[in-house]
Amino acid sequence: MTTHLIRIGPDIIAQEYERFAKSNLPAGAGVGQQTDMQRAFYAGVTTMMLVGEALAEVDDIAALLILEQIRVEALSFAASTVAIWEAQHHD
Repeated sequence: MTTHLIRIGPDIIAQEYERFAKSNLPAGAGVGQQTDMQRAFYAGVTTMMLVGEALAEVDDIAALLILEQIRVEALSFAASTVAIWEAQHHD
């Protein structure tokens, strides 16, 4: 598994969005699609900030369980998108 190191500094979210967009935004994407993707990315960041705040309010075991639920949900979503893509591109 390849890890990506985040550079801590000003505009951290904007830098990560640019990296994300380069890998995920189609070359011919219109302004509307670009804006929607950026909004979704920032909404995800906001959600994870709220999760971080909630984790600070619970004990360590509960926090680990919550993080595991998030990990499972994220991996499940990733797997489903791969399955959909493969079904669409299967010869």
